[in-house]
Amino acid sequence: MSSVVPVVPLRTPFPARIAILAMLVLHDAATASAAVTFDWATVGNPGNAADTLTMSKGPNPDGTAGYGTVGYAFKIATTHVTNAQYVEFLNAVDPGGSNALGLYDGRMTANPLGPAYAGGIDFLANSAAGAKYAAKPGKAQHPAVWLNWNMSARFVNWLHNGQGSGGTENGAYDMSIATTAPPPRQPGAAVFLPSEDEFYKAAYYDPGKNGVGGYWQYGVRSDSPPTSQAPPGGSTAANMATAAGSPGSSGDVYWQTGATFNANVDYLTGAGAYGSAASYYGLKDVDGNAYQWTEGTRLSFGNLHPVYRGGAWYYSEEFGGAAYRNLYSFRSAASYAWFGLRVAGAVGDDASAADFNGDGLVNGADLRIWETGFGDRTATRAEGDANADGRVDGLDLIAWQSALLWAGPNAAAASAATPEPTTGLLLLAAATRLPRARRRLS
Repeated sequence: MSSVVPVVPLRTPFPARIAILAMLVLHDAATASAAVTFDWATVGNPGNAADTLTMSKGPNPDGTAGYGTVGYAFKIATTHVTNAQYVEFLNAVDPGGSNALGLYDGRMTANPLGPAYAGGIDFLANSAAGAKYAAKPGKAQHPAVWLNWNMSARFVNWLHNGQGSGGTENGAYDMSIATTAPPPRQPGAAVFLPSEDEFYKAAYYDPGKNGVGGYWQYGVRSDSPPTSQAPPGGSTAANMATAAGSPGSSGDVYWQTGATFNANVDYLTGAGAYGSAASYYGLKDVDGNAYQWTEGTRLSFGNLHPVYRGGAWYYSEEFGGAAYRNLYSFRSAASYAWFGLRVAGAVGDDASAADFNGDGLVNGADLRIWETGFGDRTATRAEGDANADGRVDGLDLIAWQSALLWAGPNAAAASAATPEPTTGLLLLAAATRLPRARRRLS
């Protein structure tokens, strides 16, 4: 972005100021647009009842129940984070390849146990800075695996902080909290790991089930286990094994070979490759491909450990579905080739983030704060930084515009309080009609 900050005089008529500022958005968005984007599913129906299903699956079921109630709307990615997306993250935050934060596991490249146990990301020590990591040929759209909870939390912190040079140590989660348990979600988080209730609802709830609403036992709108078959499969297919013998992978049969586990086979498939198999809200691969981290915890031997949900290619339905809730070791422990990540995000917070003066409205007064702060590289929200990346730029104007048009009670008040915005907003909407431009945080 140019070091010269254009100035739009406050005496310029309001609609004309908006039109001029729209041109700044085009310039800024072209130079600072996010590299990692998601197909978001909005999960509405707030205040739904909790499920009564007991957590009864797995080697150590905890017998709890009551998951899935969420009192607000939120968004969640329809697919897992892919190798291509995680590579963007690695090259942005670790351009020299030092791996000081432990964001990369060497088994993402190769595993002496065989291809089944490896991931889809190569480390290229001799490549230039910013290109040390690359998705393996043909694996770019496979889920990123070998991710532990800490890696996942730092990834969403980076998304929350605007990607690029955004930080990894704070945002959705304060990674400086030195405990064995995952730190809590921080207020104002824009992108985060789903809570257990958020994941459970997005994966299994259907407001139209049996005419009254309820939960499916699997994330393909079915109470029967998904079918293990090649993509694209049918409406209840998944990349998982078939239970055909003793519990666990040793007795399961895999559709790729029609036989039991073979360490020389790469069993992962592309994220979202089962196009017609989805939850009510549109989530793909809920109970297949890779388990997904949540914010949930379970107590074990005096410590709270992170909880994962869903299912994975390595196991059959005996270790997946709504009734499966399991913990893993400490949040920084080495992962496995069947642990991945799905991200979630705020919906209602989009409006409050653009309320720069904190008066409960998003209107022209907030726009004037953005104008004054435009170009500031050490800004706070009160100075016009809507996406918490420390800068006041065109991405924050997009957030303001999105909040002004947001379909909610704040929007109505905002529109009423903003003088004659119609012409300018139409120009701004046209100028900012980038692909799925949603604050461009993620």
